[in-house]
Amino acid sequence: MRQLALGIPILVLLGLALITGFRPLYFLLYFVALVSILAYLWAWLQTRGLEVWVESLSNRPQVGHPLQLKITVREKLGLPRIALRFKLSDRLAERDEQVLNLQPRASTEWTTLVRDHHRGINVIGSLTITASDPLGLVRLSRQVGDPHTIMVYPNVVPLSSGLSIGAASLGDIGDASLMISASTLASRVREYRPGDSLSHIHWPSTAKTDRLMSKEFDSGGHSEVWIFLDLQASTQAGTGLESTEEYGVTIAASLAKSLIEAGQQVGLVTQGDNLHNIPPKREMDHLWDILKALALVKAEGNIALPTLMVKESIGLAPGSVAVVVAPGPTQSQTTISQFLYRRGISVVPVFLDSASFEGHPSREGSKGEKRVVISDAHIIRRGDHLAHSLANVMDRLVY
Repeated sequence: MRQLALGIPILVLLGLALITGFRPLYFLLYFVALVSILAYLWAWLQTRGLEVWVESLSNRPQVGHPLQLKITVREKLGLPRIALRFKLSDRLAERDEQVLNLQPRASTEWTTLVRDHHRGINVIGSLTITASDPLGLVRLSRQVGDPHTIMVYPNVVPLSSGLSIGAASLGDIGDASLMISASTLASRVREYRPGDSLSHIHWPSTAKTDRLMSKEFDSGGHSEVWIFLDLQASTQAGTGLESTEEYGVTIAASLAKSLIEAGQQVGLVTQGDNLHNIPPKREMDHLWDILKALALVKAEGNIALPTLMVKESIGLAPGSVAVVVAPGPTQSQTTISQFLYRRGISVVPVFLDSASFEGHPSREGSKGEKRVVISDAHIIRRGDHLAHSLANVMDRLVY
């Protein structure tokens, strides 16, 4: 627009000079044209000969946490740069513009935050440089540098066992005794005896009875825990961060991290746009393999979770625990749970109430399949505090 506004007086002077033949108008026309050309060359040179680097300062950034970027600019042509305006060419950047002066052959750097990013691969735009001549007659913009690619991992909620106290905190998981009996790790709850490990105390039962209660275990070692995440497209509800897809990914990531940190072997099975079957391990590098898979996967699967579980549960040994994270519950999910129980595999259901993600109260027949009641299921609704909602899941899985 500035270039167009500058061209109008030049055309007016040219017309008047041609019509009147008045020589001073020609001199004025030449002067204005020369100044315009010099102004354009100044602005053009100001945007050339610059090197730009964009570097992420966030180590393995997660959804919900701002990305901190360091931007470095170096002058290469030996020219002074005056009042250059720099802007990250991306609507996600928090800071609009940075105005800087640069000495010849000098460099400068600054940091900016990007908040509105998403899980998976984020492409942060190149840098837009805007320069103007000293008189402000011409303003030119130019993009420099290559777009910067950043992997954003799922949000991870810190979890620990025994955070929820009393039945009111348990949502729809049913009676606590059913919860314990459904696990191959903790077979029952009894009164605390001297010598019992404090890590075996079952805090929800302790709070209910006002006496110290301990968990008793059938096996002496840690079982393998498999997380089955339902990412079938047709079962999902909600949009953006407030969707069953994002809640499911966050729950799976949070459980995987907390369980591996507790020494459990954890595996992941999910079918979204791609199949991911990651066998259980307990190393921290293995955790990042799981989190990377969860960062990249999308809820575009066309295989129902029960079908996927039948297909991929062949490698589950008796005594393993299958944590099912899915919209539900539905009758087919109940059937597969019974199938796994008969094989000696414990099932810990964590269901996302689809109706709440659609903005409706819980109701029958969500997503075209009859909803059922599973007594030991953990029901998660939109807006729930996940750290508290999942506390009893951890209580079943860690001892």
